[in-house]
Amino acid sequence: MTDSEYQQQSKLANESRKAGNFQEALKIYAQLWDKKEDSFVGSGLLYCLRKTDAYDKALEFGEILAGKYPNFQWAQIEYVWTQIHCNLDRLDPEKEFEPILKIASKLMSGKLEDIAINHIVFKVLKAAKKNSRWDILNDWVDKINTSSLQDTPMFSEDGREGWSWKGLWSNYKIVGLVHLQQYPDALKYIEEALLLFPKQKKFFLRSKALIYKEQGHLAESEAIYDGLCRHPNSDWWIRAEYSQVLILLKKDEKALIQYCLTCQSRTPLKSLVNVIFETGSLLKRSRKHSDALAHFSLSRFIRNENEWSIPAQLEASVKELLAQAGCLPSNSMSEALAQCRGIWNNILKANVAPPLLRREIRGTVENLREGQAFCFIRAENDEAFFCLLRMLPKGVTNGTKVVFDAMESFDKKKNKKSWAVAKINNTY
Repeated sequence: MTDSEYQQQSKLANESRKAGNFQEALKIYAQLWDKKEDSFVGSGLLYCLRKTDAYDKALEFGEILAGKYPNFQWAQIEYVWTQIHCNLDRLDPEKEFEPILKIASKLMSGKLEDIAINHIVFKVLKAAKKNSRWDILNDWVDKINTSSLQDTPMFSEDGREGWSWKGLWSNYKIVGLVHLQQYPDALKYIEEALLLFPKQKKFFLRSKALIYKEQGHLAESEAIYDGLCRHPNSDWWIRAEYSQVLILLKKDEKALIQYCLTCQSRTPLKSLVNVIFETGSLLKRSRKHSDALAHFSLSRFIRNENEWSIPAQLEASVKELLAQAGCLPSNSMSEALAQCRGIWNNILKANVAPPLLRREIRGTVENLREGQAFCFIRAENDEAFFCLLRMLPKGVTNGTKVVFDAMESFDKKKNKKSWAVAKINNTY
């Protein structure tokens, strides 16, 4: 192969790589590297190896390339990203915290671009949060140059707007400070975040409520949680925290209602195991022993199913209630769950008014925009109804006429009751 042919093939490989045809580019780069080792060709080859998930080959070749061209920037950058994608990103943040920390620390010892630093640090922050390593989280969160973070939101595949990188950093910073009990500093960041990232205010307000709880300002904490839990589909974990504040305020009946709403959410039972136990404890305290035993039994069944240990307090509570006249144990998890669901329904039926429904409304879809997770449906009487994109059938566009049901909702932005689409029945 002549030098001219080599350059032509190299140009073709670069064009294929830039067009996203990584397999095609990889084949050409590999042939060129076999003919003549070149820093540009080698860097392109390494790029395509990691882009085609050839992890072992990429790591092996990356070490060779970085050693051969220590002063060639592209080669060094590609080797860093190879270690990130082929090593760091493949580790589970929940189960492999120590390996993540070890690899990240090694990578951070070199000279890196901001984008690589941010990627590495956010991986560590996620793992530290999942493993409650607040000391590590607080140390690593400050390794990021926040001026390098974008404040424009990211979008999921289904078009839902999410966090910006700067907003995500703020949340990590606040959560770390809260858990290290550095409340004055945390509150300063919270007030700033509420102004900068209003669409994620739920998370910042929740941190503020936690701080007030820990400081003993229970009424202030209750007021925040009450606002966060007004929507019928509020997050289960926020409701659970709200219940704990209500218990501290000796408002057991309100706490029980929030616990029942939490238990009725579409949350896996294993996530609710502690909530179910706490619900049983409240019922036991109010001398509803059979209802309490059903919850303790369900909590124990969940733990056994997941091969978790049974806390001594749970075992003691079960034994105590079994000694009570009229208290019979559940024979299976399904039986215990059915009993508990009946209890939740009865408590909520007696204390919580069901949401109002309006059925068979006719309207037209409007304000459907790319990258936006919601739209509106304009009814024939000109009333507008909020609608999440996931409610829409396939093929619906602006102007499509639909028949739908609506339920009473709460407009957090306007702080008032409103109506939202509950179900699209058909189009016409």
